[in-house]
Amino acid sequence: MLLAPWSCTQEEAWQILVRASQHANTKLHDVAEAEVATTQQTPMPADLQDHLALILTIWRAHRARGGWRAGVSGNRLGTDDS
Repeated sequence: MLLAPWSCTQEEAWQILVRASQHANTKLHDVAEAEVATTQQTPMPADLQDHLALILTIWRAHRARGGWRAGVSGNRLGTDDS
């Protein structure tokens, strides 16, 4: 579901969901369920939308610099380069 609209790989989609889950302090399956529900015209909760938007912004910035490395970061968002 994430691959087409965001033009990301399967691994990147997984990392986006994982990081959104961590950032929102929400179980991964709840984030995934909310994403799937949007295909049935059910809006994603606003707070989760905000967290996902932040993670997507970070992902896009990292991708522009050559991508982010899955599971390698100094913090939960993967925003540093250490």
